[in-house]
Amino acid sequence: MQGHRRALIACAGVVWALGAAGAAGAAVDLEVFERAAPTVVAIGEVVAVEPLDPRAWRLDMRCDEPLNGDGDGVMTRSVVFESPMRGGATPAEVGDRLLLALEPLRLTTAWRKRLGASATAAHWTVADNGRALVRRPASGAIEILRHFLRLPAIARNGSDGVRHLLALAAEVPVPLGAAAARRLRSTRPGGPVPAPVADLVVRSLRREQGDIVNAVLQWIEEARPAGLVDALEHASAAEDAPAAVFEARARLSSGLEPRTILALGDHAEATHREVAARWAARAQGDRLEDWATHDPDADVRIAAIRRRAAIGLDSQWGRGAFGDAEPRVRGEAARIWAAAGDADIGPIRDAVFGDDIAVAQTAILALHLSGRPEAISVLEEAARTHPSAELRKVAGIALGQPLGEVHLPAD
Repeated sequence: MQGHRRALIACAGVVWALGAAGAAGAAVDLEVFERAAPTVVAIGEVVAVEPLDPRAWRLDMRCDEPLNGDGDGVMTRSVVFESPMRGGATPAEVGDRLLLALEPLRLTTAWRKRLGASATAAHWTVADNGRALVRRPASGAIEILRHFLRLPAIARNGSDGVRHLLALAAEVPVPLGAAAARRLRSTRPGGPVPAPVADLVVRSLRREQGDIVNAVLQWIEEARPAGLVDALEHASAAEDAPAAVFEARARLSSGLEPRTILALGDHAEATHREVAARWAARAQGDRLEDWATHDPDADVRIAAIRRRAAIGLDSQWGRGAFGDAEPRVRGEAARIWAAAGDADIGPIRDAVFGDDIAVAQTAILALHLSGRPEAISVLEEAARTHPSAELRKVAGIALGQPLGEVHLPAD
């Protein structure tokens, strides 16, 4: 307790030395807030901002007791901030409330000069190169985080930690909600999740923030928590069920029922059709071909060509998408063909020397990504003999030639 009290009192010299990695929008790592003393998790309100030089400012803050220990109540403290650029903006304004993980500052010559006489006092910096900061955190989030941080370390990785982290992921805005969702991946429930926790999972999957949803999906796939199946099936029966609920069901059960896949494939939302394409089985081969060639959404077409290759339905390994109107679909088709390793080179050579420029360019990319000796031979042939000067240049570039004239040995 004395250590936390001393750390809070020393908050008089808190320093935020923010480098380029701590710029606005950087991801928050919740595990930084869990570090043992001397790290202090502080919450406070900015009451004044004072420039120190073109790159640094002093923020006077009214700090509450630390979230990860005991303290002496509300105290006014100074936080020094350094921008990675001259004339950069301060991270906060008067009236802002900040959540920070603080650690002792290494007092460099630059900071001694800036701080002057006060440099002899204890100073602190925002942990993780300035990233361990959340601006204007919700009061409800602070209480959940306080309870989480005061759990024993082993409990934070078990069922108690799962419950607290899901509460943050389900309700709290980015970046703290996303940090909690990412932190879930280090936890395991240790048994079937109770209904209230399963409800938090579903609410997290309903969030509009993709980074929160994706992190929760990764946790479901890796932890495979028992007790979620019924909750997910109930949630997927709702008319407004988001695609993430079906994706969670598929990851938890290693697939979806054929009727569910077909229903999702007819959905008006592309996100739902993408789930259908991603989890379709060989029995839905015709639908996969339709999605790969005719779906209006590029992400659905990409999911379909990936799935066709993954389950061995595409004998040409994505070559059918070489002429897709969307460049990133063509690029993915080329990657799939190249990754196959044993795909027949003949049809690709035909595509290089065919009449469709887009298909030929994609085929050249596929050969380049493949790197197989026979692929290099086709590229060398195209760079020498292709009737199109543009495609001769593209083939040369694929071989690593400069943008000017391509020089290759004669046959």
